[in-house]
Amino acid sequence: MDVSGSLYGFGERGEERQLAFAALNNAVAAISRLDFETARHPLRSAWLRVEREVALAAAARETGFEADPQSIIAARIGAVTLPRGHVQLGDLDDRARRWSPIAQRKGPAELRALVAKLAPVRGDRDLVALAERVARTLGDCSQSSWEFDDDPLTGVPTLRNVPAEPGAVDAGDLALALPFALRRIGVTTAVLPGLVGRPRVFGREDVPPLAALTSWAAALELQAGQGAARLRELSAYAGLVERQLADVRRPAALRRLVAVALGNWSVWAAKLARDARVDISSAWRTLEQAADLGLVVEVPGQKRSRGDGTLYAAPPLLRMAGLMSVRRGRPAKTVFGGEVGAELGDAIAELDAAMAAADRLLTA
Repeated sequence: MDVSGSLYGFGERGEERQLAFAALNNAVAAISRLDFETARHPLRSAWLRVEREVALAAAARETGFEADPQSIIAARIGAVTLPRGHVQLGDLDDRARRWSPIAQRKGPAELRALVAKLAPVRGDRDLVALAERVARTLGDCSQSSWEFDDDPLTGVPTLRNVPAEPGAVDAGDLALALPFALRRIGVTTAVLPGLVGRPRVFGREDVPPLAALTSWAAALELQAGQGAARLRELSAYAGLVERQLADVRRPAALRRLVAVALGNWSVWAAKLARDARVDISSAWRTLEQAADLGLVVEVPGQKRSRGDGTLYAAPPLLRMAGLMSVRRGRPAKTVFGGEVGAELGDAIAELDAAMAAADRLLTA
């Protein structure tokens, strides 16, 4: 697909070119903002863990699998089991293990060659040229193949995916290579896993090159915006933690619990006792206190095994998994202390009463 020729050539499609240029500029701006916001962010590691799952889900969709990021995160937390027909966690883990050494410029030669093919020149900040290389490389990727096979339990013929040959790269690998290529050409200063684009749009015969470029750039902008929203969700949770712990006399145990909850998909009493090096009774008390303060929430839908192995998770992770409703309405009241705090609290109470009265007048 001749992307650059369609974009820079002459013709009557001036409006399409303007849309493509606008989409590219918006994508670069969104990616730059995300790169700046995530650089040295204190919650970067927790954010990256979520972004990797989102990227793996997008890569699975590019290869023809059903993959819902919310369901995958919910399964990681321990709330649900992925249904048949959906990509399984084991398949995602296999692809993640295959790609994890690439960050240290190690790993399979075919994956390193794929990144070098997308970004042959370091520091060449040309997103149009990168899009054209993605389009060309898509034609060399192995295609998903399917075949009918009898189900071993029911005997009913089912459609299953046939794995590619060892050493082959597919559209999912092409998507996962894009964040490394963006760093290599200098668009980002670090690898942002969620910026995988939508490479298969370049393989559709019914989509002209300019429309494919616009769609690909719009996908990058959307992914950058969604990544920024997830980072804001984690930052808001960190602010909640600080406000809640301000009135706690001895917050050290709760801080350790929050660190464990952000470093893992879910936490339970035995894990907290092991990671924080405390006894099991202290871990239970800390979990109950944190649940009362809203620092952790019990994971819904979990199946209990021997004992009371209740799982807890940080609220932003549950929201990203679709297991908690997104916060709406006005924020909760904050309790102030001291004379100044009492006066400020009275003023806020009067303001709330006035706003409630105005609301009643408007709805009457």
